[in-house]
Amino acid sequence: MPRDSGILDRIVQIAENGGPLYLIRDGVRVGAIVNHDVAESLARDQEDDDEPEAEDPLAVLIEECERTNGGVGEQELDEVDREWRAQLGR
Repeated sequence: MPRDSGILDRIVQIAENGGPLYLIRDGVRVGAIVNHDVAESLARDQEDDDEPEAEDPLAVLIEECERTNGGVGEQELDEVDREWRAQLGR
């Protein structure tokens, strides 16, 4: 991704505002970019557990982001998709 594309700035802005930014491939969530505090909280929670996490860590992270920050709206996701398509079309 070109550094001057504005896409990275938008991704950082979404993370700074607390919402998760989902990485989607073929309609399936394969990852997420989240606020540093949320990631740190999840890491601490996992360190405190005596037993391994039974749930998928990414699903736990996404649920925590949605619960604490309300997630990222469809409008923001659509905007990021448009920006990606515009950059790839150059």
